[in-house]
Amino acid sequence: MRTGILAWLGGVVLLQQLAQLPSPWLLCVLPLAVVGIWRAALMPYRLLAWAMAGFLWSLGYAHLTVSPPLAASLTGRNIIVEGDVASLAETYPEVTRFEFDVTRIVSPEAAKLPRQLRVSWRNMPEIKLRPGDRWRLTLRLKSPRGFYNPGSFDYEVWLLQQGIGATGYVRSRDGATQLGSNRWAYPVQSVRATIRERLEAAVAGQPNGRVAVALVLGVQTALTDADWAILRNTGTSHLLAISGLHISLIAGLIYWLMGWLWRRSARLTHWLAAPRAAAVTALVAAAGYSALAGFSIPTQRSCVMLVVVFGAILLNYRVKPSYLLALALWLILLFDPLAVMAMGFWLSFGAVAIILFLSTGRRQAQQSAWRETVRMQFAICLGLIPLLIVLFEQVPVYSPLVNLVAVPFVTFVIVPVLLSGTFLMLFVPMLGNTLLSTGVWLIDGLWWALDWAASWPYATVNIPAVSWLALLVAMAGMVLLGLPAGLPRRWLALLTLVPLILPSTSRPGWGEVYFTLLDVGQGLAAAVQTHHHLLIFDTGPKFSERFDTGEAVILPFMRHNGYDTIDHLIISHGDNDHIGGMQGLVGRVKVTQVSSSVPEKILALPVSRCIQGQHWEWEGVDFTVLHPPESAYAAGGKENNLSCVLRVTAGNQHVLLTGDIESRAEQALIHNNFTQLSSQILVAPHHGSLTSSSAAFIRAVNPDYVLFATGQNNRHRFPSAAVVSRYRAAGVSHYDTASAGAIRFWLRAGKRLEPPQLHRLEMRRYWQQP
Repeated sequence: MRTGILAWLGGVVLLQQLAQLPSPWLLCVLPLAVVGIWRAALMPYRLLAWAMAGFLWSLGYAHLTVSPPLAASLTGRNIIVEGDVASLAETYPEVTRFEFDVTRIVSPEAAKLPRQLRVSWRNMPEIKLRPGDRWRLTLRLKSPRGFYNPGSFDYEVWLLQQGIGATGYVRSRDGATQLGSNRWAYPVQSVRATIRERLEAAVAGQPNGRVAVALVLGVQTALTDADWAILRNTGTSHLLAISGLHISLIAGLIYWLMGWLWRRSARLTHWLAAPRAAAVTALVAAAGYSALAGFSIPTQRSCVMLVVVFGAILLNYRVKPSYLLALALWLILLFDPLAVMAMGFWLSFGAVAIILFLSTGRRQAQQSAWRETVRMQFAICLGLIPLLIVLFEQVPVYSPLVNLVAVPFVTFVIVPVLLSGTFLMLFVPMLGNTLLSTGVWLIDGLWWALDWAASWPYATVNIPAVSWLALLVAMAGMVLLGLPAGLPRRWLALLTLVPLILPSTSRPGWGEVYFTLLDVGQGLAAAVQTHHHLLIFDTGPKFSERFDTGEAVILPFMRHNGYDTIDHLIISHGDNDHIGGMQGLVGRVKVTQVSSSVPEKILALPVSRCIQGQHWEWEGVDFTVLHPPESAYAAGGKENNLSCVLRVTAGNQHVLLTGDIESRAEQALIHNNFTQLSSQILVAPHHGSLTSSSAAFIRAVNPDYVLFATGQNNRHRFPSAAVVSRYRAAGVSHYDTASAGAIRFWLRAGKRLEPPQLHRLEMRRYWQQP
């Protein structure tokens, strides 16, 4: 059974790698093949049958749950809908976000929309959105879309797991009308909203009240960037989510406490055995705590696992722990095959598997509970290193030490105090508020300790992307390391971790360049990699105080490729879609040199002007600034036309980066640098606007490829159809980041320039919208 369930898992994972879903007709044909293979009764064939069954189950689930793409005719168009607020509102200074269940489409009447939307509302009136509130809203919608770059967070997968079929924003000026309330349709979320309001009022004004709200309800909108930096650097981010770890530990604590109390009464034990009473109580507690988190996906997985474990106790089944773990895995895959796309799925099952592997099937000398806890904590942290590297491409160095103290302190001290305070707050406000204040005071102490630990040198180590072979070798080594102490020289298994820290991403050779135009939506960011150096040209936009593409795109790209330093950062000009992401880089990576046409807008770093004629060389690769001339700064004029223009040369192959120059600056370039303009790759001026890419400029550059840095369905409608036609007429191949994701070229002297790698197309999965 256990190996069969693992084969089922393999079939589920296989389906998630497909670029397109197979025909649903397979659901009618392949089950017959599964039955035929199963009847062969040989283990290898039965494992194949398990895998095929897992594949088919996932296929059916995908066909039922994946929403069809939003019709192109509805994208960017006003749509009037009626529906219910379906979640707690995420309130930020500049925007409020919430999930919205559509119940009626008012206009256009023939439109077909997904039932569940994720909606943003800027300039929202002074009202409180509560789950169940019914509204008529005018929305602008689009299909789920995220940035697609090496190392970036896959937003589209996250939306798919949440069941969200489209995203959009409220057109406030077109009116929004509240139609009433249907809160009983969302009882769990409505109760959470009430608790949240009272909890926020109770902890208002206390420094770490926001952390208390996160620990009780899993609501993390009030946490700051500094908070997340502390949690990342100490490997404790999981503590502020109501995760499977929290649910399981609280359920275990309730199980032990209830069992101890129940055994104190002979009458109660005669009526119901203490283990069964404790199991029922623990399940109720776990369900209640999960409800506080809104039955998020991690808590759902945890509840399924606990139902299996405590169900065996209730039914008095004596089953090996490994069978229970396998059964829990199977039930979760039946309930939600998409769970395999979540990092928490692999980490939670990995941690439990490590505990079972180290705890069963061997005799151990009697040890104190403290020593056993320390041993297990270090074993889990060490055993999960391969997964952490694959999933996050970094390892918190001090995580074992910090979690050794933080996990029990949060789970067995802070969380019980906060939960008790929250419960009593509803019925005995004075006592409840006192307990909540005590809980926040305990958090203050924890936060001071975490902040101190986060400041230690080398708090995190970034590891570039690793191969699957290195991962498998490292996992095999961790198994060997966990074998009984009688195995000689077990410590040599640590050597299997070495391939994980060796660079596995390729670097360009001497005189070669990897050029990547990153996908940052409507904006520009590009990376130029030489043998030993990294240049970043522009940083993309800043969308809010909490989100910019420097942190969301460029930093993950650097980690993925093994960089911790930007050797030269060029900010072409001061528009937000070019300079906005710089905020996410400052203080997080070392920046050796900065150049810009707007040095006055860059206060956090030493910066110099980019001036025509500047030149440098890295490992046989030439870099030349072609614009603006020094005289242009004194003359003033439109900031776009002062954009830095950079030409990168690897032998006889060239890339021209043009920022947001328009036709006037193009004419100046033709006049001043005509012989230096010819380039095989051109990043289109001003994202392909109608004011740029003049016919004379296209002839002067004579590119083989033109790249448009644009966002999907952007409000400027870049690139202009007329501009695209100009390039087509000149025989130039064109790509844009909106449809291709990150675009990468490999420039090599004396070699033919090969077509680019298109990240979105190469990594395409069936749930991605075209």
